[in-house]
Amino acid sequence: MEAYRRLEDLTLMDDYMFGTVMQDPKLIRPLIESILECVSKRQQVQVRAD
Repeated sequence: MEAYRRLEDLTLMDDYMFGTVMQDPKLIRPLIESILECVSKRQQVQVRAD
């Protein structure tokens, strides 16, 4: 297991990066809005497919 990773190699799936983003109020809102938009679009596609 790697002890250190380069900051450029981290993604939002990384616990450290996720925690850092969640501590910054300027980043939380755009992230949540982006997630909700993706979920909304996915639900619209599923409804139309039925």
